[in-house]
Parts: sequence; structure tokens; C-alpha cells
Amino acid sequence: MRKTKTFVLYFLLIVIFLISFLFNYNFKKKFFETNEALYVFPKKTLKLISLGFENIIADFYYIWMIQFYSSTGIGERIKYLPTILETIGELDPKFSEPFTIGGMIAALQAGRLDLALKAIEIGLRYEPYEWTMAMDAGYYLRKRKKYKKAFYYYEIAAHRENSPAFLKRVWADIAWKSGDLGFSYKLWKNIYNKAKTNYEKEVAYHHLYMIKFEMDKKNLEPIIERFKNIYGRHPNALEELYYKGFIRMIPRDYDGDPYIYNPKTGKIRSRKRFLWK
Repeated sequence: MRKTKTFVLYFLLIVIFLISFLFNYNFKKKFFETNEALYVFPKKTLKLISLGFENIIADFYYIWMIQFYSSTGIGERIKYLPTILETIGELDPKFSEPFTIGGMIAALQAGRLDLALKAIEIGLRYEPYEWTMAMDAGYYLRKRKKYKKAFYYYEIAAHRENSPAFLKRVWADIAWKSGDLGFSYKLWKNIYNKAKTNYEKEVAYHHLYMIKFEMDKKNLEPIIERFKNIYGRHPNALEELYYKGFIRMIPRDYDGDPYIYNPKTGKIRSRKRFLWK
């Protein structure tokens, strides 16, 4: 029985070696122009010849993928990445590392954000409860300041079981960066209420304080400008806006203290400022 298993393993190693050789040879000679070149054997055939060892075939396919994209001049070869990953996923659906590395190759080495996201989407299809891939996608988008789309992936990552607590903070921060101050404030409030450490509570408090100031400032500035258009001057104090019916209540900062107001410029500022964490 042991000899049979050893024979099967050696047989698979030889098959993988031949497949790897054919892959590299065919691409170097440019015999193929379509994604089908990457199959050499279709996925069903690979499953058949694996004799039940699909995970071993997937492992070697992954090793070949790293070798295939190890050179600096990837060029047009990067377009075959989704096909490679689809094949690996079909052979071993629980093998998540190739999608993480594939996304990294596409985003950081080839500069193809679209293919990095496609690689991660393929991985999420096979491993829908995994959080690191969604976090990676959010990171690539965040680095390119595509905050609204990054928000989508960080939301996925933050809600996966066993995902680390910091992801909810990143998600809340991305909501702020995408311009949704109200929702970001709501997320930080939830983080503050559920904080398990003083650090988490402090970070949430800093964000709540500054986001409330930004929201109040955004609401007040056009009202102050409207007052000036009517009276030819800025209000002498924020209270004047209240007494003359421009606002229903005088805004205060997160601590309940009044904002500092300059009647010459019509600008308000907060009493505290915090660095984002």
C-alpha cells in the first residue's frame, strides 16, 4: 500500500514537471495567444489525472504561477492571471494563498488594480468567509484614493467572523474619507460604545470630536454666508444666528463646549485638535 502511494506521488510529480515545462516553453515561443494556453489540460482533465490529489496539483500550479510572474517584465502575461487562479480554485477551493499573492502581483508588480480586484473576487467566491483578501482589496483601493470602493471591501472584511477589531476602525475611517461624515460618525460611536480597551475608546473619541466639528462647520458656514448677504456683515456671535431664526439651536462641540467663532472672518474652529489614528 505504501509503495502504491509513493508511486502515485512520483507519477504526479513527473506530470506536474512536464506541465510546468510545457507552460513555460509555449509562452516563451508565443505559440498561444489566448487564455486557453494556460490549461494545457482542461480543469476536468487535471482533476482526472490527479487521481484524487487535486490539492497537490493546485500546490504545484501555484508554485508555477509564482515562477511565471517572478520576472520584472510581466507585460501582457498578467492578463492570464484570472485563468490561472480559476484553475487553482477549481482544484482546491480552500487554498486561499494564491488569490492573495495573485492580487499582490497584479496590484504591486504589474500595476493592474483591475486584475488585482478580479483575483480577489475569484478568491472570495471560493472562500466567502475569509477576511484577509477583502482587506487587501480595500488597501489597494485606499492607496489609490478610491475610497468609496475601498469602503465596500473594508465593510466585507470588518464583518467576517474572527476578523481583527482594527478593521472596523479602518472601515469607519474610510467612510470619513469617502465623504460620508454622518455614517462615519455612527460607526465611530458604535466603536466607542463597544470599546474593550482604553486605546480603542480614546481613538474613537478623537474621531467623534473631529467629525462632529466637521459636520457642524459644514452646516454653519453657508448659514453664516447667508446672514452676511442679508445684513452686510458676519454675525457678531453664533448666538445671533439663533436669535434671528437662522438656526434652531447653537451648535457645541462633542464635549458640549461652544466653538470658537471669529466675527471678522465668519469662521469657527474647535477647541481641540487631534491627529488621526
